[in-house]
Amino acid sequence: MNTKHQVNRALHCLRLEAPAVVVDDVSKIVLGHIAKLEEALIWCSGSADFGDGGQAREGWLKLCAPLLENITAGPPNGPAKETP
Repeated sequence: MNTKHQVNRALHCLRLEAPAVVVDDVSKIVLGHIAKLEEALIWCSGSADFGDGGQAREGWLKLCAPLLENITAGPPNGPAKETP
């Protein structure tokens, strides 16, 4: 999958029109969404439902906790490289 296709797919997912934005704008938008998702996960982590013995603990450990760890760790192989 080339970068142009990835950008167009991201734009579609974010319901943005391709001609209206450029890659730098998309990067800023995506990073903004990631920051909001990270904040939401951190906020949820304080709920008793996600804590030990909570009804949502299994889902937290399977889905949310790994996402938070990946966000704070950054990309495993450094920044993504663009394809021509």
